[in-house]
Amino acid sequence: MLTALVAFAATLAFTLLVVDGLMERRETEKWENVGGVAIRRLSGDAFLACAGTIHTFGFSGQDIRMADAFERVASSGERPGSGSCPPLLPEGFEATVLELLEDPDEREDCARVMEDLLDVLDQSMARWAPVMLRATELAEMLNLYSLKRETLSWVVGSLRTVDESPQHRLDFWSNLRVYLALFASFDELRRGALKEPSVFGATLDEHDRAWGLPFDAQRAARAASQARRTR
Repeated sequence: MLTALVAFAATLAFTLLVVDGLMERRETEKWENVGGVAIRRLSGDAFLACAGTIHTFGFSGQDIRMADAFERVASSGERPGSGSCPPLLPEGFEATVLELLEDPDEREDCARVMEDLLDVLDQSMARWAPVMLRATELAEMLNLYSLKRETLSWVVGSLRTVDESPQHRLDFWSNLRVYLALFASFDELRRGALKEPSVFGATLDEHDRAWGLPFDAQRAARAASQARRTR
């Protein structure tokens, strides 16, 4: 009887382990599938907000430029800003934005459009956060996504205060650069999760080359301040 009880207990324990393993595997696969959908939707909204921000500064077609660059990476492995592949920011970006900063009405128009982009990011986070928080890797991506959203709000705030001091202009350029770097970092995490080729690389220097950065934030702030004094 004792032998039979021990054998029964061992069989039961083994069965429970097998069933538990199968259930855990099925649960993991289910959340991997749902997580993949969440990653793609969040990525689409992040892309929209990033390209939309650059478009707002007067560069229409930024979404096409970025999409073409991403396709080029997938087909040839050549990253933006390397070889014959141009960087993601259009030529004359810094000069055009400097000119825009001198016009209060244009600055306010840009800020309002960016607030609409913030709403897109907010809705996306609210929709997919319950899924992303189920796994450590996805939660890290969600955290980067929220930081990206927060930094865009800083860009909006500093855009509305650039007239107050040269430091506010420096803050604007710094916030914009951080915003672009966070988009790059988020996209790299997404590509790693989906096993897609890297666009931005792993370091800040690689991000800068892909964007066509760094534009010199301090030089930009000084140039704008000097322009105002000479008027």
